[in-house]
Amino acid sequence: MNAKEIIKETIIDTGRTTYNYSFDVLNAVQDQGEKALNTILDQATWINGENRKAIDTWIETVKNGQNNVKTVLDENLKTFERLLGGL
Repeated sequence: MNAKEIIKETIIDTGRTTYNYSFDVLNAVQDQGEKALNTILDQATWINGENRKAIDTWIETVKNGQNNVKTVLDENLKTFERLLGGL
């Protein structure tokens, strides 16, 4: 096995696997937290429509931020893999 293959397997493949696993775990935690928050908010009669809309917007912003981070990291991994292809 040459150095290029070793680097690809150890750095890129392991990094990508770790990153995907971590991202999946964080998404699962986010989903469970969102479900718990929605359950609480549904029972909270003092939270009116305007406040609920603000909270829903906040949740959506967090999800969009997570997706943006994933997109950037995926692009960076592709770039790194392309750069290593030149070795």
